[in-house]
Amino acid sequence: MTRVWDSRSPHQETLFGRWIRSRPDLDSVRQRTVVNDCDYWVHKYRAKTDRMGERVFDLLFHLEVKTNNAKMSYSQEDTFFLVDQLLRRGVTSVDGKHLTLELKGPDGEQRLVKCFGTHVLRMSGNTPIDSRDMWWDDEPITLERLVEVFRFERNPDKPWETMDKSLRRHHAPEIDLNYPLFPSDSRAAS
Repeated sequence: MTRVWDSRSPHQETLFGRWIRSRPDLDSVRQRTVVNDCDYWVHKYRAKTDRMGERVFDLLFHLEVKTNNAKMSYSQEDTFFLVDQLLRRGVTSVDGKHLTLELKGPDGEQRLVKCFGTHVLRMSGNTPIDSRDMWWDDEPITLERLVEVFRFERNPDKPWETMDKSLRRHHAPEIDLNYPLFPSDSRAAS
């Protein structure tokens, strides 16, 4: 059966959510269909990095937020586990490094995108400010570190690591063998 709205929840049910719950023909058990909302998408656009020249990335992850120590239902966990795999499919190498996808923006411009999948923020209160405890993917996280993750200063997959490690080039740049190593070296030009 479609879950009944918990009236004790500090969140308002949307009219759309109420409409879904009111439809017997959308019953999640009989129809085997689940409708979940997606709390937040965190997107840092045009993130510049690198001391070897400018490289511009879009960085992205999906965030599910749970307040008052709530945990994801089995249904949510099942759905978001699949969504996480879809988001990471083809963007993570065998050794776990994030690959860069070339995608087009709405204006047709080519964009380099790194996706960090789905994450869960669970708080003891309603906000980071009124929460005594917070967990990022079931690991304790501080308010300061949470802000750093949102700013992509920390890796959303490994909040104890800075992003510069995740964004650094993993291959040496190609060397132009026709470029003279020394200005007076005339052999390279021939």
